[in-house]
Amino acid sequence: MNETVVGTITIPVMHMTGTKDFVEILPQTKAEDRRIPFDHMSNTETCLIIFKDGDHMIFSGRAARSTKQDRKFQKLSCESSLAFWEAYLRGDAQAKTWLMEDFKTVLGDDGTLEMKQPR
Repeated sequence: MNETVVGTITIPVMHMTGTKDFVEILPQTKAEDRRIPFDHMSNTETCLIIFKDGDHMIFSGRAARSTKQDRKFQKLSCESSLAFWEAYLRGDAQAKTWLMEDFKTVLGDDGTLEMKQPR
């Protein structure tokens, strides 16, 4: 995937992944590959959340094997995605400020948030 593929996207995009987000089925996808679309987007506002030690299944809501960390990541995923939708679908300036400024504090050591503006 490169800028030719994702560079034409002009609507805001939120990406989420984890440092252990590796898929072993074909085609195999390494955790570091998950940031490629974010890195190649240049025509829209976009953000990337990377959960420390988060694997691919934290986003599934796996209730049977859910850990305390899973539940924390799921809560953070819900809070950040809700703020994203409020900011970009409803034009809520407070939600956008919370996502761009306050969410890093909420996220703490559990992950990172990167933001990009269009060129």
